[in-house]
Amino acid sequence: MANAGKGPAAAGDVVRLDAFTVASSKEMDGAALAINEQRFARNITNVVSTDEFGTIADGSVGEFMKFLPGITSDYTGGDARRFSINGAPAGNVPISMGGFDMASAAGAGTGRQVELDQVSINNVSRIEINRSPTPDTAGAALSGSVNFVPRSAFERNKPSYNYSVSWLMKDAERSFARKSPGPGWGEKTYKIHPGFDVSAVVPVSKTFGFTISGGYSLQYTPQSNVGMQWIGAATASNVAANLTTGRPATTPDNPYLAVFNWRDSGKHTSRHSLATTVDWKPARYDRLSFGFAYGMLREHFATRSQTFTINRVLPLNWAADHTWGQASIFNAATNTNSGQFAISNNGRIRPGRTLTPSLRWLHEGPVWKSDMGVSYGTSRIDYNDIDKGFFNGMTMQRNNVQILFDDIFYLRPGKITVLDPNGQRVDPSQLDNYSLVSANSVRQRTYDTTRQAYGNIRRDFRIRDIPVTAKLGADIKTKIRDLRGVGTETYTYVGTDGRASTTPATQAGLVNDDSPLPFLDTAYSERMPDFGLPKQQQVDNNKLWEGYGKNPTHWTRNANTEYTSATNASKRAQEIISSLYFRTDVALFQNRLKLTGGVRAEQTNIRAEGPLTDPTLAFQRDSAGAVVFQRNANGGFILNAAGQRLPVLLQPANAGLPYTQLILKDRGYQAKKEYLRLFPSINAGYNITENLIGRTAYYETVGRPDFNQYAGGLTVPNIEVFNPNDRITVNNVSIKAWQAKTYMARFEYYFGRVGQLSFNYFVRDFENFFQNVTSPSTPGFLEAYGLDEESYGEYLVVTQFNSPIGVRMKGFEIDYKQALTFLPNWANGVQFFANISSQRARGTDNFQDMNPFTCNWGFSISRPKWNLRLSENYRGIQRRGVIASTATNSIEPGTYNYRPKRLY
Repeated sequence: MANAGKGPAAAGDVVRLDAFTVASSKEMDGAALAINEQRFARNITNVVSTDEFGTIADGSVGEFMKFLPGITSDYTGGDARRFSINGAPAGNVPISMGGFDMASAAGAGTGRQVELDQVSINNVSRIEINRSPTPDTAGAALSGSVNFVPRSAFERNKPSYNYSVSWLMKDAERSFARKSPGPGWGEKTYKIHPGFDVSAVVPVSKTFGFTISGGYSLQYTPQSNVGMQWIGAATASNVAANLTTGRPATTPDNPYLAVFNWRDSGKHTSRHSLATTVDWKPARYDRLSFGFAYGMLREHFATRSQTFTINRVLPLNWAADHTWGQASIFNAATNTNSGQFAISNNGRIRPGRTLTPSLRWLHEGPVWKSDMGVSYGTSRIDYNDIDKGFFNGMTMQRNNVQILFDDIFYLRPGKITVLDPNGQRVDPSQLDNYSLVSANSVRQRTYDTTRQAYGNIRRDFRIRDIPVTAKLGADIKTKIRDLRGVGTETYTYVGTDGRASTTPATQAGLVNDDSPLPFLDTAYSERMPDFGLPKQQQVDNNKLWEGYGKNPTHWTRNANTEYTSATNASKRAQEIISSLYFRTDVALFQNRLKLTGGVRAEQTNIRAEGPLTDPTLAFQRDSAGAVVFQRNANGGFILNAAGQRLPVLLQPANAGLPYTQLILKDRGYQAKKEYLRLFPSINAGYNITENLIGRTAYYETVGRPDFNQYAGGLTVPNIEVFNPNDRITVNNVSIKAWQAKTYMARFEYYFGRVGQLSFNYFVRDFENFFQNVTSPSTPGFLEAYGLDEESYGEYLVVTQFNSPIGVRMKGFEIDYKQALTFLPNWANGVQFFANISSQRARGTDNFQDMNPFTCNWGFSISRPKWNLRLSENYRGIQRRGVIASTATNSIEPGTYNYRPKRLY
């Protein structure tokens, strides 16, 4: 500070000081900035700085988010891609970047979940988890939403440049500087790879600045596992307890092992990212922000799985430590397949990329304030196999063997004995003991496109000395999901003799020519599997595809099946959501009580296309469009056994592909849907003391169904030849979205410096869950699909309706985080965090993403040049799907599959 005058001031004169800034406010570290935002938010939210956990070596934002309270990550292929908040399905958790919805091809499907494997954390400053929405946020946040705040040059007053170089490895593969088998077919590769990321935050002046970041990583992930299926526990029996013709019924306290499989799998994942933001203040009250983010991910994965299956067991020929299957019979007179073993391969290359430019204008005038923005996002995922020179899948097996499991312990059978029908031992590790059955290709491309524009204005004023802020806004969002692919192309191996087989010999004792040994993967067959299992010869899917190219007559294909598969995989949906909202903020009791409330209206319009199956499209019609019926030589109608006239077909029903092409149309089904929803919300926060805040909220949200609800297709029956077993099969486009009403309360205590402790409790009431039904059609239902009641009214409909039964969920969270500033100077930079989350819901199977208990903890030491951190993510046992129970299948009513507790 300095006197602005040229000389000393006289006594009593007014002294004008030069402008000054408090440096610490702009150089505030990331954690303090995030806690400050959370503390002064008008709703219930968690804000976390991405700097708190240090460098994420591969740039994966999922590896960061899994440690946040209330968040449950869903791992796919070893990557944290999808996320649930308080048990809500990942498809009902909106995720945005800088307030703009993110495009995501959602695993090449029709789901709404935003998968973050193509998103890098390098250019993200903070992550906001909004637990209670306000009227200016989307109504589809069933239990909350996530927003990534990009880095801004205006967060700093000095340039900052950072880089990091890393080596990426998994402890299961520690082979440094030497190649080992896999993950691809017939290859050896390095399993430890370098990675790097760079970033710059450059405030050029008080009115202009930019950020830029980029990164690259290549990481190998092993994915081996074992599985066991126990009859009477999670797998159903198929014959009565006293029968010898299958797997006899047993009681849940005396199960037996029927299937054992192990998987040897791995993948290489490469990530590329580039992002930038440009901030410019063209005038005192105005700011323009341009953002651009590009992310690319490429996965190359390959899986080899071996399965031993017992089909027949003599009653009680088992115990906890063994199961002895029956002997098979395979001769000219009898074929009894009591057991089999098989190997299946699966592997593709999955490249994907996401591109998101955005532009935002903020006006912070003395009277009026406004915020406007536009964005465009596009995401694409491909699945490649034969177009890259290899089959996706392969199956080889051997039937008609006897399988004996002995020395069973928690992981696997300690001993597996395989005998042929003559009682001779069979070595399942040798390819000559298998028959090559088939291979396949599953190529696909999925696009997801988002477009968004929004604008709002707000004004602060006082009513009887009470500060009030009114905000009016609108936005429009368009999302397009487009799926194309071949579905599944199956190549059946028949060899030179033209006969397919599932065992190396025929019933007559002749040797088949379907051995997979010519396609031996010499590299991967050297690998020693995990779990103490012996070496196993494996098939090279590259050689299989080369073999098809050289000898296509050794394989057969079904053009009709391939056309059906490709057509059923072709879907498109477009959704436009137009919103208008009004928000009011009021501060009472000298700003200690803050209220935020209002209402949001969303108009949703959906157009979708999917496959249409209609047998009447194969009917021959006259010039007037009337159906032509078959006649005999005398000119009379030809009738079936039920006395019904038979239409003349353009192609015979057994013609295969020509007939299917008539009745199955690519995107021949078109659906429309529109609806209006209102979303009221109210948030209240009260400063009990200077550092203790109590908050409450009430809000209503929806969980929209995935796009297959509209693009899933329509199948209608043959209306000219009535069959009482025929059905109309279609997803109900008129179904209502899930509805939720949430009551939430939270107490937050903020420590003197960087840190906070909070307790959150919520009650959430759900309604409009979906249930599958087969019911009579109604005129209104048929009208939604353009079906005539006179023609289709007598058929039952297989579809879904909203359940009248509601569900209540309750849960709580405890979140603690503190920078240990009370330690000596040499220990500066130490931070500790811990949080637990728990929720419960009864009477529903709709929340398979819900984990009843999760716990995260960790500490970190940060220095300008390095950081050290240790973090753990614990997930408790998680209930999955129910197992069907009948009087004869040995499954106790109320039995569920469970996912065991895990530590990440």
